[in-house]
Amino acid sequence: MIKKISILLLFFPLGIQINLLLAQDNRSEQLTQVVNTTLKISETKELIELKRYDQASEIIGYYLKKKPRDAQWRYLKAVLYADRGLHLGDEDQIFKSINIFERLTEEFPELAETYNNLAVLYISQNEGEKARKALDTAIVNRPNYILAYENLADLHIYFAKSIYLEGLSKDNGSSERLRAKADHINRTPYLSKPKLNLDFKSKTIEGSYENKN
Repeated sequence: MIKKISILLLFFPLGIQINLLLAQDNRSEQLTQVVNTTLKISETKELIELKRYDQASEIIGYYLKKKPRDAQWRYLKAVLYADRGLHLGDEDQIFKSINIFERLTEEFPELAETYNNLAVLYISQNEGEKARKALDTAIVNRPNYILAYENLADLHIYFAKSIYLEGLSKDNGSSERLRAKADHINRTPYLSKPKLNLDFKSKTIEGSYENKN
């Protein structure tokens, strides 16, 4: 009995050491995976910006096949559809992007980037009021979200132009002041480029995703 106890005492510290080494290896492996995924996300965003959509799609498809519910890659898939749809004038791509972003807002209503991107897509579909509500929500979710403020201001310029033009149509163009304002605002470069946000607060998404499962 004493011999058995001695053997247990002898090997117990070794077992702890082995467990610590295994845990350290697991942490190292997890860290490597996180770093590799982060690099792939950056590469994918760069490919989208360069309009190399097929290459970006391959990377996104690979990671979504491994983790179909992964919020980061679903977000990038929506960005890919949005950027390609807006760039090529492909309505089908835009609708696919809207569907994914709307689903993400349901799952992660606290995010700002998804609402901003939805607003850009709504604007492309002439749904100004839906775009305004989306941008308002983006700003509520993140009060220092400068891009959303810019897009919202541009949207109000668009609204103002539409109202001025409608007023001119009712007045048969006889109001010089209204015409001058309409001409001035018509020269303002509003929404010259769709301002999609390729980035998002990954920690927020990851935390929310973990809490929902």
